[in-house]
Amino acid sequence: MTIPTDVRLEYLERVSSLVLKFKPDKWSKMIGMEENMALFTEFFEKPDVPVLVLTLNPAGMIIPCLGFPASLKSKGMYFIKKRPESIGKDNYKERLVYGDISPTPVDQLIAIVEEVLYSLLNQSENMSGWPRVVSEDIVKQVHKLKNEMFVMGGKIKGKTLLPIPEHLGSLDGTLESMERTALELWRNVDFIPELSPFILFIGVTGTPGKTHYCLRLCPG
Repeated sequence: MTIPTDVRLEYLERVSSLVLKFKPDKWSKMIGMEENMALFTEFFEKPDVPVLVLTLNPAGMIIPCLGFPASLKSKGMYFIKKRPESIGKDNYKERLVYGDISPTPVDQLIAIVEEVLYSLLNQSENMSGWPRVVSEDIVKQVHKLKNEMFVMGGKIKGKTLLPIPEHLGSLDGTLESMERTALELWRNVDFIPELSPFILFIGVTGTPGKTHYCLRLCPG
């Protein structure tokens, strides 16, 4: 089957090959199948078809589908229309957004929370005009969600991870500041069973004018 040149297909190939790392012949074989071309045509031409997903099967063949699969064995690639409309040969770059999909949903969620949600809501300019009490509460809740995702990701991988205190990046070096951080860490030990028999201590060492603080977990 001879495939006519289509800049939209060339664009999808160029972008997805960077993420999925497939060879050019895999793309040629995929679009050479009539049923696959029908999916691409449907995605481009029908306004009510919002998403196209490309995945690789165990043999390394590219599998297109018009929706997000229930599970993935390897990384996938999605293309989503910004609004319900047809995608022409002159507007495809402006009308599509794309990204990769992790085969592990939790990792995907953690990445979204940390890299998108937390980053957006941790910038004061993105909350200009909001009441202070509202913006502070939202930042607090987003940080809590970020830490819960962090701990959950560790548990799934068989690791014990302590969440990062909210103000850790702004420690002023005083004992009071370190105590506040230690207490925040200690509150989180309660829900990590393997750490519950331990007590958190603040160590103070150094010489006059040069003091160092450290946190230790010691058997209770």
